[in-house]
Amino acid sequence: MRSWKNKVVIISAAILFLITACFSVGAYNRHRAYDLLNEVVSLRLGAATFSDAQRLAKKYGGWPWGADSEVCSSRKCRLKFVFYNTLLNHIQNQREVSLAASLTVENGFIVSREIDYSILARTWSSQYMYVVSEDSRLNGTSATVVKRLKIDSDGRPHWVEVALYADATSELRQRAYSLNLACLARLSDCSSLASVVPVGF
Repeated sequence: MRSWKNKVVIISAAILFLITACFSVGAYNRHRAYDLLNEVVSLRLGAATFSDAQRLAKKYGGWPWGADSEVCSSRKCRLKFVFYNTLLNHIQNQREVSLAASLTVENGFIVSREIDYSILARTWSSQYMYVVSEDSRLNGTSATVVKRLKIDSDGRPHWVEVALYADATSELRQRAYSLNLACLARLSDCSSLASVVPVGF
């Protein structure tokens, strides 16, 4: 009987350790994701250089992607960065939360950026995504364009896209990039569009 109880204690301790470790890794990933987000947003499009993009790629594990992924140079390159809630997803086996960022380099300068924050689940009704992009090569007639897509039967969007133009105000730009990345390290309470979309969008 004592041997059986000891096994139960050991197994319980191991499970508790595993769960604690998963949450610790999730919290660390979330912290790194926030750091990446802040650095990507702080880049001045059209002024930040290929060297800046390379520095971020080395620091946060970015890699070339897209149709031209085999060739990445100061002339042309697209870099992608992704943070997942991988370990927590294994525990709950229901949804995958990710923060992805991409940078486009042309002729030595970073000309565009995009941030994707998403919750992917087993059912379409539980999936949500927010995409905010900015491209210094485009001249828009308005400060921002907001698209609400994938509308469900209740009239609620599951996908929001925000395109910022050069004349977007600093307040609008700050609001568009004010993401709450709590879901990267959380098991529950991430079941609505508000979990990934900043307030006001």
